[in-house]
Amino acid sequence: MPSILILIILAVLIKILASLIWATHRLGVAATPSTQAERRTLAELLAEEDPDLPIVDLGSGWGGLLRHLVRTYPDRHFQGIEAAWWPWLFTTLRSATERLWVSKVIRGIRTVPSFTRGNFLNQPLQGGKIYITYLSGPAMKALRRRFEKDQPMGGILISIAFAMPGWSPERTRRSGGFLNTDIYLYRY
Repeated sequence: MPSILILIILAVLIKILASLIWATHRLGVAATPSTQAERRTLAELLAEEDPDLPIVDLGSGWGGLLRHLVRTYPDRHFQGIEAAWWPWLFTTLRSATERLWVSKVIRGIRTVPSFTRGNFLNQPLQGGKIYITYLSGPAMKALRRRFEKDQPMGGILISIAFAMPGWSPERTRRSGGFLNTDIYLYRY
């Protein structure tokens, strides 16, 4: 019996791994977690911006960045959009659990991020929001095309590590830490 259980567990793990590899191939971007230094630097940039603007993480992955920002800014509204199935499922289940726990135990925390499954390149971009990305070059080119199509006004785009091709950032900050990543802030 234990060998059957081990085979089932192994089969599930292989299925998850294959799904992650397929999503990375299909989307052209892997769910790459941000570092603590990148999260801190991004939070510092957000401190200088309008606290009423909702924050949307385009390609939210496993949700670590938004969770850090929720702890830093508990009164803000956060949403993650993720196309890969397993990271989306993980963040959705974790958020549902946190909503139950927060509502029953911790009354001082007001925000739990929401996560939507979908390809943000297929959804219209809107003005009056802060969009956050950690996308590689080809995905940034696709995002630029999306911005050019929708032409939203009155918002901010913050990109970790990858500049938006053809745009000039209003500010660039180095995150420090091991990678010392550039973080770019654009107004649109």
